[in-house]
Amino acid sequence: MTRSIHEVLVLGGGYAGVLCANRLAGRLGDTARVTLVSESDAFVHRVRLHEALAGRPFPRRSMRDVLAPAVTLRAGRVRALSLADRHVTVSRDGAEETLRFDAMVCALGSCLATEVTGVAERVCRERFQGLGEAACGFGRGLSLSAD
Repeated sequence: MTRSIHEVLVLGGGYAGVLCANRLAGRLGDTARVTLVSESDAFVHRVRLHEALAGRPFPRRSMRDVLAPAVTLRAGRVRALSLADRHVTVSRDGAEETLRFDAMVCALGSCLATEVTGVAERVCRERFQGLGEAACGFGRGLSLSAD
């Protein structure tokens, strides 16, 4: 009997997204392929940004340094999201890639990219209500509303 691999997509490379991707990869093991989409391939320690503002050296870390080996990294910006078709379109350096998912976590953090096709219509107005099992979101909670 052939087992299918569950495709899990985590959007957002902040603390919440990285922690979620790492834990999912650890708990799901070889039953799932976990992919993290982050606008940058560098991990930003946001809680230490005040040090950079004060002129202190600010250590930069590669996203690969904080991700579990089982997590695949796709550096790029999410341009479109389709829950109905279960895919997102990611762009980087003018190239676009479509990533399919069985389950998706939206952990975009403190800045909601409402210019992404599908996000404003589905996330802001519905506030994650009624999206079914394919998507969940966390970060700033209900304050994500653009209304």
